[in-house]
Amino acid sequence: MLVGIALVAPRGLAASCSPILSADQVYSIARGAGFPADTAVKMVAIAMRESSLCPNAHNPGTLGVAEDSYGLWQINATGNPGLLSSMGITPTQLLDPNINAAAAYRMWGGSDANLNAAWAINKSGPPYYYAEKYQANLPAAQAAAARVEPAGSGDNPTFTVDVTSTPLDSTTPASSASLASLFGGTVSLFGYDVPIAGLAMGGLAVGLLLVLALGSSRRR
Repeated sequence: MLVGIALVAPRGLAASCSPILSADQVYSIARGAGFPADTAVKMVAIAMRESSLCPNAHNPGTLGVAEDSYGLWQINATGNPGLLSSMGITPTQLLDPNINAAAAYRMWGGSDANLNAAWAINKSGPPYYYAEKYQANLPAAQAAAARVEPAGSGDNPTFTVDVTSTPLDSTTPASSASLASLFGGTVSLFGYDVPIAGLAMGGLAVGLLLVLALGSSRRR
């Protein structure tokens, strides 16, 4: 939802949309996008009002309303084509909660004053009671922040929602035991048992010289 294009009713899609994220997860997503802690709390309260914390929420608008809003923060693709173009994304990519958070971060632009311009957090009264619903969500958002980021945990934590496996470091040297198992034993060349370790450690050139010498001796 983007103020200045059309104000529509908050979504409240919990009954018809899935999956539903927890407030803790959405707080982590907001922090991971770069929002400071205090603003991330506000973003959780906004997402609770806008999408009921459903990342797949989509509002195609109604007759006469210029809206095509997606995701946790209901980013209006119709009202904000420049934003999507600058990010190089399509509207449906806003259903990715992390991309949606990145778009919301740009809309915030470093100033909490922009939250009202974009999500009407101060617009009170009928018919939609935006401010009242936002304020009602703040305690739950603050509780989520306290669980995810307890006091004294530092100002620069790393937030992750999806865990990505770390690839093995292929440059790690093998242990001496591994080398022994790899190069142990012998190989038969021209009727002689030649240690594999000697071939490996001596290099290809030395190995070839050894093979030639043994072959010449064998033919005499």
